[in-house]
Amino acid sequence: MAGGNAGLSQARLIGQVLRDCPGYKIQVEGHSDPSGDPAINLRLSQQRADSVVARLTASGLDTDRFIAKGMGDGFPSNVSGTEADAYYDRRVEFSVIEDTDNSQFAATPNQWQSGNCAAELQSVLEQTKVFYAPGSITAPTADLASVFDLASDVSNCAGVRLRVVGHHADNAGSRETSATGRLRALAIMNTLVNAGFRVEQVLIGSPSWSQSIPGQPGLPNSRVDFQLVVEEG
Repeated sequence: MAGGNAGLSQARLIGQVLRDCPGYKIQVEGHSDPSGDPAINLRLSQQRADSVVARLTASGLDTDRFIAKGMGDGFPSNVSGTEADAYYDRRVEFSVIEDTDNSQFAATPNQWQSGNCAAELQSVLEQTKVFYAPGSITAPTADLASVFDLASDVSNCAGVRLRVVGHHADNAGSRETSATGRLRALAIMNTLVNAGFRVEQVLIGSPSWSQSIPGQPGLPNSRVDFQLVVEEG
């Protein structure tokens, strides 16, 4: 997260989206550069995360579902730019995590079961993708019609749910991380719920991947894919 008012505005946007997504929390992850003592770096990273949550609370945002966690210096940003590498390592990122206290459904990204409508939806799922401008979490309006059609088909297929899976680019200079992919998935879910689809019908895929499309390596990794999860029982 960038410092100053711009970074806090991004964090407030995340909080506003989270309000419409029960069953999930935001983990605010503080990071440090690798110089110095690891124990001190861990403490500094926790202070960074705590500071962001405190500032969000002071701004009037409900942070009950925000968790501050220091990550230390073990997760470099792998971002390069005009500043020294340490500048980009000293940062705060956000992760979407499931609220295990309220979770009503658990499944792995590859959990599939046989069924007529589920089998028919398979080809539709493979063709429905949303591509993003680098660094953006806002879905192009033109792509949302196919997402709404897919969600409608899923809602008419008993015993299945739609998993929204965010991806991110990992090439040098992209300035995208797994948090970017998760935020894309979270925003798509929020859009579907606001459009009238039941929140229990849609879940966010996690973690986020930087994964090329099989057979189409030239297509960008900055995208959202969809998977079908069939409920047991």
